[in-house]
Amino acid sequence: MTDRPEERVAKRGKATTRFLTEAVVIVVSILLAFSIEAGWQDRGERIREEQLKESLRTDVEATRAMALGRQAVSRDIAGRARSILTGIGEGVQGAALDSLVFGVGDVFIKGPWIPINHTYEQAVGAGDLALLEDSSLRFLLGSYSAALDNITEIQTDVTTQYYGQLEPFLVANTNYAEVAWGGAATGLVAVPFTTDSRTLAASREFANLLNLKLELEIEMTAALDGILRQAEAVLAALE
Repeated sequence: MTDRPEERVAKRGKATTRFLTEAVVIVVSILLAFSIEAGWQDRGERIREEQLKESLRTDVEATRAMALGRQAVSRDIAGRARSILTGIGEGVQGAALDSLVFGVGDVFIKGPWIPINHTYEQAVGAGDLALLEDSSLRFLLGSYSAALDNITEIQTDVTTQYYGQLEPFLVANTNYAEVAWGGAATGLVAVPFTTDSRTLAASREFANLLNLKLELEIEMTAALDGILRQAEAVLAALE
């Protein structure tokens, strides 16, 4: 027994409705799956962004603390260099002159300052800076990193100056053990003081080297001022 025309139409309508319903369900399911996956991916990126920010914050805070300490050292070195230059200029003699010359080690022999910037450098190398949505933060980090590179260049100048000019001069014109590490004051070498203070004080090269070191430490202090300002700006942007 065949279906009547109206029954066949009704069946086709039901089949079409069922097909459309199933198609809509499939499409909605796919879209929902994509949405859930995108949500998880976005959540994962936000977690990675926060982890990156926290690591950057740790590096910047550590470098800021080190910069404050190094700035104090630079000011101390500059002050000592000025004192020696002033004393020589005023013609001090005897034990006072020996004391001045003995302080040369505290002017010339100082270790380097190495800023901490590992997280930023690794993020640049891995392309992870894109995780930071704030473009102004990325710009601040770039400027801050460039300022740290400038500090490194100043340190390189200091190192080049030391090994190229200062150490050869000190070895040739002083009891190096006394001058380099203040050995006489700490008992590392025998006293009395054996460096020829009068000859050293009369040396134009010695005065030139003191002035050069003074200029470098003034430059270092100014550069560290810039680092400290930029560090505060970066930390504020990381909040």
